[in-house]
Amino acid sequence: MKNLFTLWLIGLLSIMSSCNKVDKSSLTKEQKIKLEQPVTSTTEERKYYPVNYNELLKDFMTWYTYTYHNVKLSRDFVGLGADSSIIKKADFLKHLTTGKFIAVKIMAQNDVEYYKLHKLSEPNLQIEETVKQMALAEIAHFEMEGKEMPDYNFTDINGVRYDKNNTKEKIIVLKCWFIGCVACVKEFPELNKLVDTYKDRSDILFLSLAIDNKQKLINFLKKKNSIIEWCQAKKNT
Repeated sequence: MKNLFTLWLIGLLSIMSSCNKVDKSSLTKEQKIKLEQPVTSTTEERKYYPVNYNELLKDFMTWYTYTYHNVKLSRDFVGLGADSSIIKKADFLKHLTTGKFIAVKIMAQNDVEYYKLHKLSEPNLQIEETVKQMALAEIAHFEMEGKEMPDYNFTDINGVRYDKNNTKEKIIVLKCWFIGCVACVKEFPELNKLVDTYKDRSDILFLSLAIDNKQKLINFLKKKNSIIEWCQAKKNT
């Protein structure tokens, strides 16, 4: 039996406010019919995200801020081409590497988001190059999915070593971070909840890889734990 390794790249989750209408011209005929059907249960809840393209593309920072908060290319999503046809994720990303398109979120259903390609009507070198870089990085990650991890040898701050031999047949969840990453640190409480959820699963191993040296990490984690305990104490008084 081959080793089973799962790499979870966990990023900061930021949720923008949603609207209750959608421009149905951006959807296929089948999707329009499905959207017009009544929602019969909470499992079929739909959220719609209309896009004002003129406002979105008025400058680089407006587009980048929108994309950072709304378009998560590393996740599973339903991809729609510029003609609103459903296309594979790999093809969606390849279109973005041309620099001729941007990705916009148009709706979400059952926690699955729908992204649509929008062709740039006017050239914007900064947006084009950034889209290309983002798409190329995601393609590299996408092509790694399902592949066996290369040889590794990790040592935690307690001196425990982890390699392919002593983690055989375990699911490994990796978090990569560093002390100066504000978003990484903000994730700690949610990630700790995830660890607690699977604490009884001996086949799941959580490893947190940091680029800082051991002593800096020890000092930081001690300080961080003290801050969390103080906040909790204040909250309970």
